[in-house]
Amino acid sequence: MKPYCAFISYTREDYDSAFRIYKALAECQIKCWLDKKCMKPGVNWRAAIRQAMKDSRYFLAVLSTSSVTDRGYMLGEIADALGILKEYAEDQPYLIPVRLNAVIPKSHAVLQDLNWLDMFPDWDQGIERLAEVLKEGCK
Repeated sequence: MKPYCAFISYTREDYDSAFRIYKALAECQIKCWLDKKCMKPGVNWRAAIRQAMKDSRYFLAVLSTSSVTDRGYMLGEIADALGILKEYAEDQPYLIPVRLNAVIPKSHAVLQDLNWLDMFPDWDQGIERLAEVLKEGCK
């Protein structure tokens, strides 16, 4: 069994939402990896992120207006996650696009083929559905 149920990937602008997801899933007894909560000071952050992605059963890509237009590190994380996704059967989710608003991810075409989880218009319903999926896969 992997040490983390899910790795949460986000852009700086979306940290508050990513933390809100992290906190809600922790309340559901689901262990997630979020850099600002799990990474120890002084470690090589790139190596820590790569390891946490490998140590997680799921990869949550928190998508918003900021992240789909961003040219930052998150796009690299998604590219790495797409490589890991190839290790899973098509009927086993690994990369879960979690949309904060009605954006269409265009950075990686594969994201358009994955079923998105929308956190709008009802945040609580989105968390409930996400927790349900993660609990099933992280038994």
